[in-house]
Amino acid sequence: MQIDGAFLALVRPVIFDTWQQIGFDCQEFCEDNEQAIEMCIDADRLLLNGDSPEANAAVMEACVEHGYRQVLAYLASKIQLA
Repeated sequence: MQIDGAFLALVRPVIFDTWQQIGFDCQEFCEDNEQAIEMCIDADRLLLNGDSPEANAAVMEACVEHGYRQVLAYLASKIQLA
């Protein structure tokens, strides 16, 4: 799984949808944007809150292939939540 524009196009709307659902409850725990992204992609929230098995699987696959920190940093640099 490449972490590129196609990956971003798949996961971005689901991350925004997930943040719309959880952001109000967890924003106070997020010191920065990276932590907000982390709240969205952890614990299968893209599947459970974002209702997207495809986006959840893509993030999981990217994390296995490239490492969690690299995927998180990439997403935090491309998506602004907090």
